[in-house]
Amino acid sequence: MIQGGSEKLMCAIRSGAIPIFNENDDMSCSKYKKPIEYFFNKKRLINVKDFKDFDEMADHVKYLLNNKEILYKMMDEPVFNDPIPEEFKLFTNPPSDYYLHFCKDVKEKIINYK
Repeated sequence: MIQGGSEKLMCAIRSGAIPIFNENDDMSCSKYKKPIEYFFNKKRLINVKDFKDFDEMADHVKYLLNNKEILYKMMDEPVFNDPIPEEFKLFTNPPSDYYLHFCKDVKEKIINYK
């Protein structure tokens, strides 16, 4: 689970993961001092504060793992809302071969998850 700022969300997303993060009142996106979900697409993240407790969030993750079509739809969601802050635009470029290979491995592990 991510506890921190937007750069940690981007590391998770670039690695092919769906970030699970715990947004708190002090968490803001960059110099803009806006909530994370102002810039990041809420449909592409799992925010712990959206659940009544940790168990409900864990059940949601299990649900996603057992419903691949819904999981893939979530993974295909755009990362950002508009406007994209200038400092995040480097993350919108095509991913490197390393990330493409890594994402392929992660997706295969998800597909073969039992």
